[in-house]
Amino acid sequence: MTDVAEELRSLLDYPANAPEPVEELHRRVGVRRRRRARRRSLAAGLAAVAMSIAVVPILHRADDQPTRIATVPAPAIPAGPRLEYSLPEGWQTLYAEGNRLAVATDALSDRDRELALLTRSDASFRDLPPDAVVVAVGADPLDVKYGTNWDGSVINAGPAYGLGPERVLAGGVRFRKGDVPQSIVQIASYAGPDAPASRLREAEAVAASIRLVGAGGTAPPAPPAGSASGASAAPQALKEVARAGTGPSSVVLEADADCAYFRPAGSQPHQQGHDRLGGGCGTRPAPGAIATIGSAVLVWGEPGTAPSSATAMRVGPDVKSVSARTADGRTFPAALGATGWGVAVGPGRIVGLTAIDSAGRQTESFVP
Repeated sequence: MTDVAEELRSLLDYPANAPEPVEELHRRVGVRRRRRARRRSLAAGLAAVAMSIAVVPILHRADDQPTRIATVPAPAIPAGPRLEYSLPEGWQTLYAEGNRLAVATDALSDRDRELALLTRSDASFRDLPPDAVVVAVGADPLDVKYGTNWDGSVINAGPAYGLGPERVLAGGVRFRKGDVPQSIVQIASYAGPDAPASRLREAEAVAASIRLVGAGGTAPPAPPAGSASGASAAPQALKEVARAGTGPSSVVLEADADCAYFRPAGSQPHQQGHDRLGGGCGTRPAPGAIATIGSAVLVWGEPGTAPSSATAMRVGPDVKSVSARTADGRTFPAALGATGWGVAVGPGRIVGLTAIDSAGRQTESFVP
């Protein structure tokens, strides 16, 4: 029996004298439990500190100190439409802003560059190198690119992102036209009479690469000085200072101190200015200078005849005469009146004014 009792006693004592592996397992479990407890305590402490930082200043602030609320910056207004394009080697960008672009194989004068940006099919350049090629994207606000012309002919806008049939202009300049769909602008290429065929092919590649992207909602800029947009701020007591043109296309220029507007000569002036065709405001320039006031506008004549264009100007006290130049190269005199105001009316699209002072010096102004 003694042996049996010893065996039973050993069985009862076994849990208290567990072998080494079991004791190690118990120790590890205890360590893990203690670590988890410390982590929970630390997280709770951090949460309490964060809550006190965020809430306590608000609860204890003075009534006259507004609560600050963090805000996300408003998204930027998307930029207006812009042109993407690629140029072959040897081409240069002469002008690029918004949806207007002028690139060429040679440098151009400012006046010829502005003329190219009108993308007209009657452009007469003054200084275009005979071997130069120009590709421009732009528009003339006096022209439409779809519909019918004044004589009933259909206006062809040209192929999309391409160049249409060739037409020879003044001076042997070769002109081709293309369209930028869903926009007011179109593509035009001008090539001098000696432009190599390789450059003409490159002009086609430039036109094919052009894309109008990023149309957005930017606010229009404030009208510049000399624009017709300042009409509402101008005084209404205007007096006639000059008139130009003949027949139905003649106009009268009326002005006060720094604002002038022209209307059809056969119309009756209205106090609200409903009969005004163009003009604007601008101070008198330097003695021999000239400034375009506003933009050119169409002036219609007899039914079935091509419209003329008109523009207002202001010159300095030393200017003795002014001539207007049309896009196709014709020139005619402008009419000057009191305090430097003047007006020009003539057939075709007026694109430039040239003033000559008492010493014979010339000053030019481009007409947009």
